[in-house]
Amino acid sequence: MHGAAPPGAGDVDKVCGQCHTAERRYFGAGPHRKGMIAQGLPECASCHGDHAITVAKPERLGSLCVTCHGAGSVQEGLGRKLLTDYRNASQEIERADALIAQAEQVPLQTEDYKSRLEEARTYLREALPAAHSLQEDTVAGFTARARSVGAEIEHEIYAKLGNLRVRKFVLILFWFYILLTVVILRRFRSHGSRAEIAPCRSSAPIPCCRAGSAS
Repeated sequence: MHGAAPPGAGDVDKVCGQCHTAERRYFGAGPHRKGMIAQGLPECASCHGDHAITVAKPERLGSLCVTCHGAGSVQEGLGRKLLTDYRNASQEIERADALIAQAEQVPLQTEDYKSRLEEARTYLREALPAAHSLQEDTVAGFTARARSVGAEIEHEIYAKLGNLRVRKFVLILFWFYILLTVVILRRFRSHGSRAEIAPCRSSAPIPCCRAGSAS
């Protein structure tokens, strides 16, 4: 990322910023930049190191602040608040993703939900670079939108699954009454047939004709 002569510690941020433009932009809008310049500290390397850099994890929001500001500080509280918002949004997206997978087994059309869920993930990904600004409203704008999209997807799928359950119940009830009606009609017809076949018995005595009776 740099030429034959490695950059000085104060120039590391300029090298990082060539690719991590969003992080660089948010960092420049936050309070850390001025403080680090005043103390002669490298901007990116002070928190991330220079070489052997690992993937920045969201958990750093809750742990890294104490390195400079100490445990129980306002800065640590802000970091943990940003981390909590991020985790809540992430969990909402995970629940929506699991529900989409369940809906596919029904099956329901889920292409629109998948597209919207990817939009929510985009908001969530933007929240981490935005955390460099240390502006709670800015970060919350992304995490709240991500969480809102996930919650909307869940609500809509639950509504459709509920409607399907109602339809199935109504269909079962409908066929039950059809079957019951058929059984009743068959019994009625069977009873009517037996009544027609049975012999007619009269209670009146039949007169007997005797041969040779007096005229």
